Amino acid sequence: MATTAMRPLACWNALAKTNIPILGLPPHTTHTLQPLDKSVIEPLKRSCNSACAEYMSADPNRLVSKASWPGLFNEAFVASVTNENITSGFRACGIFPFSKDALSQDLFLPSTVTDVTRQPAEEQQSADRRHQCSKSQAVQYLGLSSRKNLSL
Repeated sequence: MATTAMRPLACWNALAKTNIPILGLPPHTTHTLQPLDKSVIEPLKRSCNSACAEYMSADPNRLVSKASWPGLFNEAFVASVTNENITSGFRACGIFPFSKDALSQDLFLPSTVTDVTRQPAEEQQSADRRHQCSKSQAVQYLGLSSRKNLSL
Protein backbone atom coordinates (compact mmCIF):
# COMPACT_ATOMS: atom_id res chain seq x y z
CA MET A 1 0.00 0.00 0.00
CA ALA A 2 1.36 3.39 -1.01
CA THR A 3 1.70 6.17 1.52
CA THR A 4 -0.12 9.48 1.07
CA ALA A 5 3.17 11.10 0.07
CA MET A 6 3.28 8.80 -2.95
CA ARG A 7 -0.27 9.74 -3.94
CA PRO A 8 -0.28 13.53 -4.48
CA LEU A 9 -4.06 13.97 -4.59
CA ALA A 10 -4.49 12.01 -1.34
CA CYS A 11 -1.73 14.12 0.22
CA TRP A 12 -3.43 17.38 -0.84
CA ASN A 13 -6.77 16.15 0.51
CA ALA A 14 -5.21 15.11 3.84
CA LEU A 15 -3.60 18.55 4.20
CA ALA A 16 -6.86 20.29 3.34
CA LYS A 17 -8.76 18.29 6.00
CA THR A 18 -6.26 19.34 8.69
CA ASN A 19 -6.25 23.02 7.62
CA ILE A 20 -2.56 22.97 6.70
CA PRO A 21 -1.99 25.64 4.06
CA ILE A 22 0.13 24.82 1.04
CA LEU A 23 2.37 27.55 -0.26
CA GLY A 24 3.58 27.55 -3.84
CA LEU A 25 6.63 29.65 -4.57
CA PRO A 26 6.79 31.59 -7.83
CA PRO A 27 9.38 30.30 -10.30
CA HIS A 28 12.96 31.55 -9.87
CA THR A 29 12.33 33.06 -6.43
CA THR A 30 13.40 30.31 -4.06
CA HIS A 31 16.82 31.91 -3.49
CA THR A 32 14.98 34.88 -1.99
CA LEU A 33 12.13 33.12 -0.24
CA GLN A 34 13.95 30.44 1.75
CA PRO A 35 13.58 31.36 5.42
CA LEU A 36 16.25 28.97 6.71
CA ASP A 37 18.82 30.30 4.25
CA LYS A 38 18.02 33.81 5.42
CA SER A 39 18.32 33.31 9.16
CA VAL A 40 19.57 29.87 10.20
CA ILE A 41 22.16 28.45 7.80
CA GLU A 42 24.57 31.38 7.99
CA PRO A 43 24.56 31.52 11.82
CA LEU A 44 25.00 27.72 11.84
CA LYS A 45 28.07 28.01 9.59
CA ARG A 46 29.55 30.71 11.81
CA SER A 47 28.86 28.66 14.96
CA CYS A 48 30.43 25.54 13.42
CA ASN A 49 33.54 27.47 12.41
CA SER A 50 33.77 29.05 15.85
CA ALA A 51 33.32 25.72 17.69
CA CYS A 52 35.98 24.04 15.54
CA ALA A 53 38.41 26.96 15.94
CA GLU A 54 37.93 26.90 19.72
CA TYR A 55 38.42 23.13 19.81
CA MET A 56 41.66 23.27 17.83
CA SER A 57 43.05 26.32 19.64
CA ALA A 58 42.79 24.52 23.00
CA ASP A 59 45.56 22.18 21.80
CA PRO A 60 47.54 22.91 18.62
CA ASN A 61 47.97 19.18 17.93
CA ARG A 62 44.23 18.47 18.08
CA LEU A 63 42.31 18.26 14.81
CA VAL A 64 38.61 17.93 14.14
CA SER A 65 37.96 14.24 13.49
CA LYS A 66 35.01 11.99 12.78
CA ALA A 67 34.82 11.35 16.51
CA SER A 68 34.88 15.01 17.59
CA TRP A 69 32.72 16.48 14.80
CA PRO A 70 29.26 15.37 16.07
CA GLY A 71 29.80 17.05 19.45
CA LEU A 72 31.10 20.24 17.82
CA PHE A 73 28.20 20.30 15.38
CA ASN A 74 25.69 19.74 18.18
CA GLU A 75 27.16 22.68 20.10
CA ALA A 76 26.85 24.89 17.01
CA PHE A 77 23.36 23.60 16.20
CA VAL A 78 22.02 24.34 19.69
CA ALA A 79 23.54 27.83 19.58
CA SER A 80 22.21 28.83 16.17
CA VAL A 81 19.06 26.87 15.33
CA THR A 82 16.75 28.65 17.72
CA ASN A 83 13.05 29.49 17.60
CA GLU A 84 14.01 33.15 17.33
CA ASN A 85 16.25 32.57 14.29
CA ILE A 86 13.69 30.35 12.58
CA THR A 87 10.77 32.75 13.06
CA SER A 88 12.90 35.74 12.01
CA GLY A 89 13.59 33.96 8.71
CA PHE A 90 9.90 33.59 7.97
CA ARG A 91 9.37 37.23 8.95
CA ALA A 92 12.28 38.43 6.78
CA CYS A 93 10.85 36.60 3.76
CA GLY A 94 7.37 37.97 4.42
CA ILE A 95 5.90 34.47 4.66
CA PHE A 96 4.63 34.70 8.25
CA PRO A 97 3.24 37.08 9.15
CA PHE A 98 2.48 37.69 5.50
CA SER A 99 3.94 40.93 4.22
CA LYS A 100 4.07 41.74 0.54
CA ASP A 101 6.47 44.60 1.35
CA ALA A 102 9.09 42.45 3.11
CA LEU A 103 11.07 41.98 -0.10
CA SER A 104 11.83 44.49 -2.80
CA GLN A 105 9.86 43.97 -6.01
CA ASP A 106 13.15 44.36 -7.90
CA LEU A 107 14.12 40.87 -6.73
CA PHE A 108 11.34 39.40 -8.84
CA LEU A 109 12.00 41.20 -12.10
CA PRO A 110 12.94 38.96 -15.00
CA SER A 111 16.61 38.81 -15.78
CA THR A 112 17.84 40.73 -18.76
CA VAL A 113 18.88 38.95 -21.88
CA THR A 114 22.45 39.50 -22.90
CA ASP A 115 23.13 39.81 -26.58
CA VAL A 116 25.96 37.59 -27.66
CA THR A 117 26.66 37.59 -31.33
CA ARG A 118 28.67 34.77 -32.77
CA GLN A 119 31.68 35.79 -34.79
CA PRO A 120 32.24 34.20 -38.16
CA ALA A 121 34.88 31.46 -38.01
CA GLU A 122 37.51 33.59 -39.79
CA GLU A 123 37.14 36.48 -37.31
CA GLN A 124 37.28 34.05 -34.37
CA GLN A 125 40.49 32.47 -35.66
CA SER A 126 42.00 35.93 -36.16
CA ALA A 127 41.02 36.91 -32.59
CA ASP A 128 42.52 33.65 -31.27
CA ARG A 129 45.81 34.39 -33.04
CA ARG A 130 45.94 37.88 -31.49
CA HIS A 131 45.79 36.30 -28.01
CA GLN A 132 48.56 33.78 -28.65
CA CYS A 133 52.16 34.49 -27.81
CA SER A 134 55.41 32.71 -28.42
CA LYS A 135 57.46 30.92 -25.78
CA SER A 136 60.01 33.72 -25.83
CA GLN A 137 57.27 36.32 -25.26
CA ALA A 138 55.92 34.25 -22.33
CA VAL A 139 59.41 33.96 -20.83
CA GLN A 140 59.91 37.71 -21.17
CA TYR A 141 56.46 38.47 -19.71
CA LEU A 142 56.95 36.15 -16.74
CA GLY A 143 60.43 37.52 -16.08
CA LEU A 144 62.12 34.15 -16.46
CA SER A 145 65.59 34.73 -17.79
CA SER A 146 67.18 31.32 -17.52
CA ARG A 147 65.98 28.30 -19.47
CA LYS A 148 66.70 26.12 -16.41
CA ASN A 149 63.57 27.46 -14.71
CA LEU A 150 61.39 26.93 -17.73
CA SER A 151 60.09 23.64 -19.07
CA LEU A 152 57.72 24.46 -21.89
